[in-house]
Amino acid sequence: MQNNNLKLKEIKTPKGNFVTINNDLYIPEALEKYGGWENEVYDECIKYLKENSVIIEVGAHIGTHTIPFAKYCHRGYVFAFEMQRFINQILNFNIIYNQVNNVQTFQEAVTDVDERFVTNDFRYDVEGINSGNTKIQFMDHGSGFLPIYKCRLDTKFSHLQKLDLIKIDVECHEHFVIEGGLNLIEKHKPVIMTEYHTVKTKHTNGNKHLIKELLPNYSWKEIIGKYQLNNKEVYNFNMIGTPND
Repeated sequence: MQNNNLKLKEIKTPKGNFVTINNDLYIPEALEKYGGWENEVYDECIKYLKENSVIIEVGAHIGTHTIPFAKYCHRGYVFAFEMQRFINQILNFNIIYNQVNNVQTFQEAVTDVDERFVTNDFRYDVEGINSGNTKIQFMDHGSGFLPIYKCRLDTKFSHLQKLDLIKIDVECHEHFVIEGGLNLIEKHKPVIMTEYHTVKTKHTNGNKHLIKELLPNYSWKEIIGKYQLNNKEVYNFNMIGTPND
């Protein structure tokens, strides 16, 4: 399906230059007003990173964290997942445009199973689109024409010899990502930065407690961001976990 009225714009920030969808609800305005998206998340993560750190980022979107992570860990590596086809293409463009060469991207959905499904494409040319709020639960499984692979981190990265940080932002699906990576987490004991949800919705009864139950040997600190976007206050809820042993 063509997006006939789709418009892109370039925004220059201290963390990099980003092409983004012009009519996206929050991210373009955040880049222009605040010089980044969820700056509090990036600032907290780099406290635990070194120039040779290895990062897995699940839900990379257009690369607002991917690119500064790759620059900061210039002797390390970033593995970035973004399941949306067109957003993944923008992510790859932004990586090349910012001249970082230590990132590998995957157009896959990270969860607790390894399987393939087909779905329909998304439209991004409608007013007020919030592409950062796309949920795997919204996707039409079993019909459509686009193949998408679901994968577990345990399967994908059983070969890794080093892992310092896992960052997760997948709109109510975070605990499934962690469940599919428990062996990897047990092996490397990375720092984990994850979005969480406490309010009951169609897709979750709140998953903050589920995340903590999956990782009982981690200590957690809340990272809450507050922004003025689209003429209202917008809050981002994340927490960072560090292993106790």
